[in-house]
Amino acid sequence: ETFRLIISKISPEILPQPSFNEFKQWINIIEAKDAPILAAAITAKVTRLLTLNTKDFTPNVSNLSNLRLQTPGQFVQEVRNLIVQGIE
Repeated sequence: ETFRLIISKISPEILPQPSFNEFKQWINIIEAKDAPILAAAITAKVTRLLTLNTKDFTPNVSNLSNLRLQTPGQFVQEVRNLIVQGIE
């Protein structure tokens, strides 16, 4: 129920799957199976991508794509730190 409430408040935008032309350029720096995910994030103009796949979404991929790559745990910790800083 909490998840539904959060989703209703942020109004996420659902975008179409990237075309082959949109993700083929990334196949040279990440496995082909992950290139559509990377292309979708770039096409959506997000600044960060949360993933548990740190094997394929490496610092090099982050540098070349200009995306901040984090695990969900790292993201939650960052949010917690911001909240604590705001309280102090």
